[in-house]
Amino acid sequence: MNRKIKTIIMTVLLCASLIMPALAAVRTGTGAITLAAAPVGAAVSGTGTTGPSYGKVPSTATVLVVVESNGEEKNATGSLSVYSRKSSTDPWKAEIKDAAAYMGRNGMGKVKEGDQKTPCGMFTMNTPFGIKDKEAGFPDNYLKLTDNYYWGGNSDRKTYNRLFDRRNAASEDLKGSEHLIDADPEYNYAIDTGYNPDCVGGKGSALFLHCKGPKINTAGCIAVEEDIMKKVLTLYEDGKTVIIIDVKGNFAKYE
Repeated sequence: MNRKIKTIIMTVLLCASLIMPALAAVRTGTGAITLAAAPVGAAVSGTGTTGPSYGKVPSTATVLVVVESNGEEKNATGSLSVYSRKSSTDPWKAEIKDAAAYMGRNGMGKVKEGDQKTPCGMFTMNTPFGIKDKEAGFPDNYLKLTDNYYWGGNSDRKTYNRLFDRRNAASEDLKGSEHLIDADPEYNYAIDTGYNPDCVGGKGSALFLHCKGPKINTAGCIAVEEDIMKKVLTLYEDGKTVIIIDVKGNFAKYE
């Protein structure tokens, strides 16, 4: 065999011997690639990454919303459960168990604006709002929508992925933004999941937990029946409500 060809073959075999074990080490039994779990106490938000944020539920959390997808590649479905506790030393108490939930038309694992996928990870929820009036037990900061409220969708503007009042905004802010009051019945009641809290342009915006509409599946949000959404609002505590969204089998990565 020509010495040059023999050298090339040996180099290829050596590379393969180094690469293949590394790939095998991160494959699950189903052949899917997994991300390594973050260390205990990792940040909740998942900012600065393109994948899910794994880690420990903060000790300050008093409400935990768990959304579990069945893993469909299209028109994702699953369940929503909600747990509460008074302090970090108390056990979690089930408040809502396995309510039907509907997610992105293109499945799970959001990467960019417009991909119609639901994000995976752990986030701190914020901004409860709705078209309908505030009811007894709703959080103090529940916002009843008017014609002036938008959610920023122009990634070139500072209003991107933020609630804003058009009376205080420029015309450029309205481009690509969502006029919230138009989403009836979906936004009869809603809460921001907290995805992309740093408002990174193009990463995704307006990812809410909201009421189910006639189309059932969503452009990336999580939809539930209106009575379930109302119950979630009565449990919600500002700054202390964490949501975990993922596919069945991935929840061991959260502590």
